[in-house]
Amino acid sequence: SGTKVSLQLFARPIAGGADESFGPVINQSASRLAAGDSKRFRQTVTVPDLAPGEYRVVGIVDVNGAIAESNENNNEFEIPGYFFVVL
Repeated sequence: SGTKVSLQLFARPIAGGADESFGPVINQSASRLAAGDSKRFRQTVTVPDLAPGEYRVVGIVDVNGAIAESNENNNEFEIPGYFFVVL
């Protein structure tokens, strides 16, 4: 068992609009993760049906707020680059 960290990925339209989820929340063991440490996740996801446009991939860790932190506002990150959806 031990502590688990959750990760949710989203497609964020560059032109604005609502984020679209890439699927279920990913839960990984983080029992040895100390403050200031990082952990690499490797996960295959299915891109949802999206409207044509440019998107960035955004991740949010500790989605369910299971890990007590002094700063809960630094759990979102953006993966560098973007991807296109075309018809």
